[in-house]
Amino acid sequence: HGEPCEKAARRALMNDLTIHAHKLNYLGEQLETFSDGTKRKMCTFFCIHDQNLKLNSQVIDSIRPIRRVELETLLRLSPEQFSPQFVRSYERHKRHFPF
Repeated sequence: HGEPCEKAARRALMNDLTIHAHKLNYLGEQLETFSDGTKRKMCTFFCIHDQNLKLNSQVIDSIRPIRRVELETLLRLSPEQFSPQFVRSYERHKRHFPF
């Protein structure tokens, strides 16, 4: 859409989780092709925050904190509960996360 990746990431954090990230950590950008043939430019960032989350219920049904070992198990046993974009991005960049 022409919007710079970091600006889009900040907008999504604010719109979906009401997080105002002071620092976004850039992990990479690549063109991904998904199993349905969809091609998508993906820019991956992460941030660490200590704010309370307020979900945008029109975008996200629910959220809960989990440990990395539980996330790895959930991704292995039932990856369909995650968006294909999250799964691809997590697999590509998980070694860079500090948690």
